[in-house]
Order: sequence, then C-alpha cells, then structure tokens
Amino acid sequence: MNDLPVQPNYYAIIPSEVRYDSRLKANEKLLFAEITSLTNKKGYCYASNDYFAELYSVQKGAISKWISGLEKFGYLSREIIKDNKGQIIERRLYINSSLGGMVQKDNRGMVQKDQYINKYINNIYSLFERWNSKEKVIKHKKITKDMERYCLKALELYDYDEISIAIDRLNNAVADEDYYYNYKWSFYNFFKQKNGYLSWLDEGQQYNNYLEFKSSKGKSKENNSKVNDIKKRREL
Repeated sequence: MNDLPVQPNYYAIIPSEVRYDSRLKANEKLLFAEITSLTNKKGYCYASNDYFAELYSVQKGAISKWISGLEKFGYLSREIIKDNKGQIIERRLYINSSLGGMVQKDNRGMVQKDQYINKYINNIYSLFERWNSKEKVIKHKKITKDMERYCLKALELYDYDEISIAIDRLNNAVADEDYYYNYKWSFYNFFKQKNGYLSWLDEGQQYNNYLEFKSSKGKSKENNSKVNDIKKRREL
C-alpha cells in the first residue's frame, strides 16, 4: 500500500499522559502519535494495519498488538463498519477525548466518540504542551475534559496560531518585572473566562494595555537619554 489513507499532519502529538505511561511500549506511543496525525480530517483514523505495517516495516501482527495495548489502557477505541451482508468494510480508530479514562458507552453498547473534539485533538494538545512550557503560568500534569471543552470553543472561533500568540503574550507580560500584571492563570481559566485568552488577542484589552505600557516606557527611556545627553554636554 503506497498511498496515504489521508494526508497526515506535519506534527504528531504525544501528550504527557501517554508519553510517561510506563505500561506502554515505545512503539505503542509512536503509533499513537501517528494516529493523532491522521484523525483531523474526519475525526477518526481509518488507516489499516497493512498501512501501518508498511510504514514501520513490521508485521501486521505487531501493529495489532500495539493497537490492542493502546485500547487496553483507554487511549484508543475502535469501531468496525460492516455492509448489509455483514462484511467488514472499514475500521475506525478514535482518540479518546478523556485520555486514560474509561470509554463511555450508550444504551446500545456502542462506544460514544466526540468526533468534534477528535477533529481538533492535535491543536488542543499542542496548545496544552505550549502552555506547560511557559514559566509564568500554572502548569498541569494532565488535561481534563473541561480543559478540552473550553479550549475547543476557543478553536472554533480563532485560529491555532492566534491562540498560541495569546499564550505567549500573557507569559511575556507576567514575566516583565516592570509591568504590574502578575496574575498566574490556569489553562482552564484562561480559556473559560472572558478576560482570559480574548484579552490577549490583537484587539484584547490586556494586550493593548501592555503595548501602551511598553510604548510609554520606551518614550520615557528616550526622554531620560536626551536629558542625560544634555547634562553631559553642559558639563563639557
């Protein structure tokens, strides 16, 4: 199989919960990342074991074991699609939105999948990792369903890059020792509260307040420099 089942993302995500799970083998973690990169288009991955086996130069049996390991610990769930004759026509792999948790089932015994969250799963976890990389915010060991939900709402309204920049701006402002803003945000509150990420977008109040501060500080330094220069000339 030479053709990609879907065009994968440039980036693949391995959230910390998966990365540091000692129960998982290294290849299972790698496969998980590959699956995340193939889920965005439809909210699930329909690549076959043949595809993964060729991709990693291993036997199909190895792929099957890796997928089973990810299922066993709650990171993946699968759905088998059959035609009217009962023949299998497709297998779908879903990233569980509540990573590491038990998969919920409806009253028909079918696994419930939040396809909408799966569509954005890469961006949600990439923002979470970006958040935890900052020094002036409250860091988290794992992402919760509520964190996912509010982050998803933000991604419905704004681009990933815009939100990433908002996180950077917040951290820079708090890190600026000359600036008054020193409140440490949590990931959850940053996306839930109205004065959170929205305040650090291009038109956001907090961001523009910070720009004004930086501008006035720059003018103050310039004026002080001119005054000092005049004093030196007079002394000469």
